[in-house]
Formats: sequence, structure tokens, C-alpha cells
Amino acid sequence: MTPDYFRHMLTRLESFDSDVEESDKTDEIEFSPDDSMETVIEKVAENQDNRIGIGKYRQAWHHPFDKRLVIKQATPRDDTNTVEECALRNLWEFMVWWKCKSENRKELKYLMPCYECEPNGMWLTQFKGKRVNNDEHHEIKSKMEWIGDRSEDNYALLGDEVKSIDYATTKAMEHLDLPQDMKTCKKIVANILEQQGHNYNNPQYGKSKPQANPFDDNEKSSQTQK
Repeated sequence: MTPDYFRHMLTRLESFDSDVEESDKTDEIEFSPDDSMETVIEKVAENQDNRIGIGKYRQAWHHPFDKRLVIKQATPRDDTNTVEECALRNLWEFMVWWKCKSENRKELKYLMPCYECEPNGMWLTQFKGKRVNNDEHHEIKSKMEWIGDRSEDNYALLGDEVKSIDYATTKAMEHLDLPQDMKTCKKIVANILEQQGHNYNNPQYGKSKPQANPFDDNEKSSQTQK
């Protein structure tokens, strides 16, 4: 179920361009094959032009290896939050998305899909959308009261559908009856990643490669079987 979902989303995202208006200098960075994902993010963050957005708990960066994705890095905006509190939001967002996906809930329609998550929440990768005009998110906002934070910057277009790109909120966790403490969230996210077949202990975990899409053959097979 979940591998087919990712294959579908990756194939679908290849059918339209990402938001080219965003600055992206990641192609100018020299990476080593031995770089961990944490090192990759550090190199990306050395140039502020690579940053897509900044919030209270996280900064969003262009993914240097897969332009279909963004990286959400757990980073306090000021000294009012700890890194752990920021990392918790990545775990929350991943859990909210998975809960809606695994239970085929109606809320899933309005969520920008997540892809991978560092098991301690230090980073999260999510699909990238296009900026929406002010009049494009009014309808979806009426259906997103369960999230709580519905500011205009929290929406993006995935194809022709408006999605919430920031739903790591206490209200969303309560709505879905999900635990909020760090210890439990780590266990849940690790279980989700294992269910999805993600080897998060691999040093290369998180470093998506757009040059060869490993999902293509399986996607074709899945379509043939339908």
C-alpha cells in the first residue's frame, strides 16, 4: 500500500514543474558521497538563498538531490524553544500524515505528503508544491479547522490541488488522538519507517537520487495489475 502510494506521488510530481521562483543554489555545492544527511543539510544551510521558509520550530530548505522534495530542519527561530521541541514538530507532522494515510481518512486529501523522517525528528522531507494565490486557499481553510494554524503561507499547490504544508500542531494531534510526548513519538515514527521499508540506519538515508527513479518499473507493474 504505502510503496504504491509513494510511487504514484513521485510519478505525479514529475508531471509538473516545482516552484521555479524560489531561489535554489544547491547545485553549486560540492557534496561527498560519504556526507551524512545532517552534513548535507549543513552545507545547504550555509547559503541562505537555499532556504524556502522559516517558522517558529523549523526551517525549510531545497533538497539538493531531489527537486521534488523540501527538507524541514528542526531549528529554533529564537531562544524560546529547544531543538528537541522543534524536532518534535517533525515527528508530529509525519505521524499526522501517516495516521490519515493508513486509515484512509478524509483529511488526507488536504495534506502535503511526507516522504522520509529522521527518527529523532531532526529533519523531515516533504513533497514540494507551488505557491498559491490568496484566493486559492479560501475553500480549503474551511475544511482545515482541525489543524488550527491556517495562515496563508501554510498552503501550496500539488498539481491542481491545494494542500496544507504545515500541520504539526497540538490541535491536529488532539483531533487524531495521537500521543504528543517525544519518547512515544520516536517509537511510533520508527515503526512507521520500518513499515514503509525505509532503512533509516543506512548512512545514505534521506539522500534521494533523482537521476534514476527506482519507483518507475514498480509503478508500471502496479498499473498493469489494476
